[in-house]
Amino acid sequence: MAWRKLYKHIFKGFIAVTLVFTILFAVAFSISSYGAMKGQFEAEAEEALGQFVKQTDIRLSMVKEMASRLSQDAAVAAYAQSGETEGTIALVQESIRKNMGSSAERGMRVYVSRLASSLEHVVGAEQVTSVYDFLSAYQFGNGASEGIRQYFTRSENEGKVFVRYCMDASSGNTNSLFVVARAAAGAQYVYVMCVLDVSALLGGQVYRGGSVAILDGQDIVCNIGANTFATTNGIHDITARNGSGVMLQQAVYGEGYLYRAAASDIYRWTYVMAVPTGALGDGAVQIVFSALILCVLWLLLCWGLLRLFAKWVYRPVDTVLKCMPGYYAGLSDEAVFVAQAVASMAQERDELAKKLETAKDPLREKFMRDLLFGLVSGEEAHEQAAVHGLAQLPGPYRVVLVEFADYELLQEAFPEESIREIKRQIEEFINDQLRGQVAHGAIRIDRTRMAVLSYGTEVRALRELLMDMAMMVEGSFDVEIACAIGDDCEKLTEIEQSYQSACHIMENRVSIGSRSAVVTSEDVNVANAGGFYYPLNAERELITAVIRAHTDETDRILDSVLEENFKNRTLTKERMNAFAFAITATLNRILESLGKTAEEVFGEGDIVFLDLKMCREPGELGAKIRELFHKIIEHIDMENKMEEDDLASQMLDYIHSHYNEDISLLDIGGHFNLSQCYTSTLFKDATGENFKDYLSRYRIKKAKEILAENPGIKNNELAKMIGCNTVATLFRLFNKYEGMSPGQYVKSRKAQ
Repeated sequence: MAWRKLYKHIFKGFIAVTLVFTILFAVAFSISSYGAMKGQFEAEAEEALGQFVKQTDIRLSMVKEMASRLSQDAAVAAYAQSGETEGTIALVQESIRKNMGSSAERGMRVYVSRLASSLEHVVGAEQVTSVYDFLSAYQFGNGASEGIRQYFTRSENEGKVFVRYCMDASSGNTNSLFVVARAAAGAQYVYVMCVLDVSALLGGQVYRGGSVAILDGQDIVCNIGANTFATTNGIHDITARNGSGVMLQQAVYGEGYLYRAAASDIYRWTYVMAVPTGALGDGAVQIVFSALILCVLWLLLCWGLLRLFAKWVYRPVDTVLKCMPGYYAGLSDEAVFVAQAVASMAQERDELAKKLETAKDPLREKFMRDLLFGLVSGEEAHEQAAVHGLAQLPGPYRVVLVEFADYELLQEAFPEESIREIKRQIEEFINDQLRGQVAHGAIRIDRTRMAVLSYGTEVRALRELLMDMAMMVEGSFDVEIACAIGDDCEKLTEIEQSYQSACHIMENRVSIGSRSAVVTSEDVNVANAGGFYYPLNAERELITAVIRAHTDETDRILDSVLEENFKNRTLTKERMNAFAFAITATLNRILESLGKTAEEVFGEGDIVFLDLKMCREPGELGAKIRELFHKIIEHIDMENKMEEDDLASQMLDYIHSHYNEDISLLDIGGHFNLSQCYTSTLFKDATGENFKDYLSRYRIKKAKEILAENPGIKNNELAKMIGCNTVATLFRLFNKYEGMSPGQYVKSRKAQ
């Protein structure tokens, strides 16, 4: 898919994970922030309540103190004892003004009255009014004066002050706190009434628009602030459920309010502050909104980073896709393209594997053939064995040589094409019968023989298997085959020895008169007990010496074998014939290795075995054997000489065609796949001089021909045409072979 689609799919998965993460983060952040804000909210409410309690207690204590001072004043005492007269009232007013001081400036107005009846007066510093009118001004109803007196008569109110929240009509309905303290003036009581301005008391407003209530036990003495009805009900509900003490211990949340209480330090009552929690809710909303903003910003950041990441991740994919045939930039879905390409490559791989497996059989057969003929070195043999799956085969190894015993009869009965088909069918039959017992199928050695490599099977079991197979071949195809089991070997590099022993056994099969379909070295040894001497290693050394055309080494081996047979042993006629047959087999193997026939080397009509068999005396047989081996060596020498002459001629042709190039002896050796040393020796033998002198002489010869055709040619052009790198080299060679410079040579020709 295109990178946009890739990004989209990755983003969908990532966005889900990120969204869950951000939601969890937002919830945790909101809970943490809300808890902190709630704690701060409660702390601020508690601090505001503490300030209110402190300030109110101070004001109320001032009222009580003022009542005490006024009760001790003589004018007030006279007023309490003598009753109301103009004189006593005037003296009380003077006393009030004297004792008030700056109280009026702090929002406190002081009044004195006996409250004996509603008709008596209330004396203030500036005014005198009846009790009824005074209390009515503060919105107290009938019987208020009696209620105040009865309040102080109750024992539980001893030492308290009477407090009520009221509206001061005389001051424009301002919020006020009406406080009354009783003091004894002689035998009578006077009531000192103070009107406190709530705004002065609370500093202008109740904290966060709430209210403050004073509780006397379970009773609400007064409730100051906004929406006192709701807060009063809330306080009643809390005290009814848990008592007022719970608000002293912790903040209590009611419906829309936070309630926090504090005890007065002076009076036996409780202050309760009710703070609306709307601000707390607004703060929670703001916290959630902030968390959402953080989430959105986080998602946008992730989106941008993921976009860049998707491009970066897709870049190597795009680079690879561009290298694939059939890809184009507008491809809608690269995944489908890649899947198709991979499927196509897998199909091609399978087809290639089949072809390689098919091609591997000829390579494996060649390797097996090289092992049989000893053409593979030890290290190379191990490497190739691992490649062809032979390294893991268990030993011991044995080469089984299979021969068509009556091949001449087949040739007489069938045409060559039919014989090839019969042989092919027999090979398939043999491979099928020996499956799991051999390392490879039958390997054709020549037109009458094939070889198979057996592994991990005892000789006796292998012999029985081959006997059964030979009988089935004869029964199925009416063709007789003979099998020779070579000697054991433990290494793949020793297979050549097993093959040579199998060949030796097969060749001695006739000489020992065996008619068995399967022959082993034990059969040959039993038959040859007291027979001729011709060990297998001597035969191998003899074959090597002849192929290498080493006459002296060949004579040494022959002398050793002939001396042992003709001087140290007495062979019967039959043993001499068997020895002649073994020598004939060796000669045939040498000819096979050289790719020659007996007619090509010994002449037409010359049958080697018959020539040897016709020899009646050991000396005559020995001379004939030497003659035959020497003929092969002479034939090899002659062919080598012809090949060397032909190769030398090709070298000269190469020089004549490339003399104008910068060639060396190494170039010629590389061209003909020869070593530099051999090339130098071969060249000198053919020409009588070394390569460098011959090349220089030939270049001067060609230079003279060019000067004859074009006398005016420049020296640098002439040097280039004959392969000299510099003009100096041209002059040096001309002086060496002609005794003059090119210019002098041209002048000498003109003079002639």
